[in-house]
Amino acid sequence: IALYAGVNFAKFGTFFSLPLDQQYFSQINAARQAALDANGGSLFGLRFAPTTIAQFFRPDALRIDSLFPWIGFPPRAHVFAGATFDTLDVSSSVPSSMPALTVLAIIGLVGTARPPATDGPTLRVLRAPVLGAIAGSFVTLTIAFVAHRYLSDFMPLLVLLGAAGVHLLLRWARARRRDGGTRLVRLVGAGIVALVVVSVGVNLGLAVLYQRKLNPGVPESELASFLRFQYHLHDRFPGGEPPGIVRGGDRLPADPPRAGTLYVVDDCDGLYFSVGYDWRALERTEATGRWRLSVRFPPTVAQSSTGADATDGWQPLVTSGTAGAANSVAARVLPDGRVRFGYLAEGLGETWSESPPQRLDADRTALVDVVTDTRTGTVQVSVDRRTVLGLSTVVRPADNAVVGRNDLGGPVDTTFGGDIRELPVEPTLCRRLTRR
Repeated sequence: IALYAGVNFAKFGTFFSLPLDQQYFSQINAARQAALDANGGSLFGLRFAPTTIAQFFRPDALRIDSLFPWIGFPPRAHVFAGATFDTLDVSSSVPSSMPALTVLAIIGLVGTARPPATDGPTLRVLRAPVLGAIAGSFVTLTIAFVAHRYLSDFMPLLVLLGAAGVHLLLRWARARRRDGGTRLVRLVGAGIVALVVVSVGVNLGLAVLYQRKLNPGVPESELASFLRFQYHLHDRFPGGEPPGIVRGGDRLPADPPRAGTLYVVDDCDGLYFSVGYDWRALERTEATGRWRLSVRFPPTVAQSSTGADATDGWQPLVTSGTAGAANSVAARVLPDGRVRFGYLAEGLGETWSESPPQRLDADRTALVDVVTDTRTGTVQVSVDRRTVLGLSTVVRPADNAVVGRNDLGGPVDTTFGGDIRELPVEPTLCRRLTRR
């Protein structure tokens, strides 16, 4: 406790509390600010315990799915007593994700708590460490977060009591064998082994599912790749109609459906994935704000011996909107030959959002992907499948979009000084999923 207080004081100027209101994230995130305002500037309190206890210890915190890995998280936690949480992420529970440790820990808890039957060594020596582990775990129940990773805070308690449970089972098994109960011992042993196998399978499945599909930080390209694999495997096992696909109109529903649902915009103009509270794009076409371009960049004035076809200004890649309210995704060749990409929404911002300079040869043709998606508020530029500019911002509808030309005035040249050619965009995943 003294070491903890010393480190905490050195970092924050307080012995035990955390100045969460001074954290940078707390100053820019609306959900964090709302949680702090509702809870007196703290993210800890007993008011959160009814929700966290119900979620972290419910016995049914798993869902069976027809898509690989054939197991999933339950719906997000139900909030009790009107508490305002900072984050309610997907989460399983201790008994659902760790059934073997749970059973062993219950056995160990009973053996540790009951009065000793002998004056020799007993499990009562574990009582103080168990109480310490319970105290440490209890803090997790009083925080304004629900997330699967917090189940790891219960591991010290589970391992400690689980070790005691193994000891008691082995002692019981030895006594039963002496009394001729070998068959019962084998049956109990097989049950424990089965629970271990289930525990490993559940945690492996949930880890893969969160890492590749539900993690907010997974790139859209990796998410689309994983979903292709899931539905490709579904075609072979168990087969039948692909699950979780909704065909709709031009707009995404303002209230996203259950996490994992795929939404088809019009006739495969776009394919989007619901995370339960927001949308991620899996496939886009020109109708939903994606252009695939083959680009050879022009030389700069310094690189050109004659100055012909050379430029130092912003070159239009994709331009849309109206005069005075243009959306421009453009490229600028720097004097040293490097290329900087930028986005400007006239009337909404006065300065360019720019990428770091990219080293590209003037005489080399690059594959440039441009995204301006009004549905997810995404602006993105990728060069040879590597993202160089990514923004989450207000994106106006890309009306009258043109490639390599700017007829709307503003700080962008009239035409692209190099060679630019639009390539076809095929929504292959969407076509495959909706062919039935």
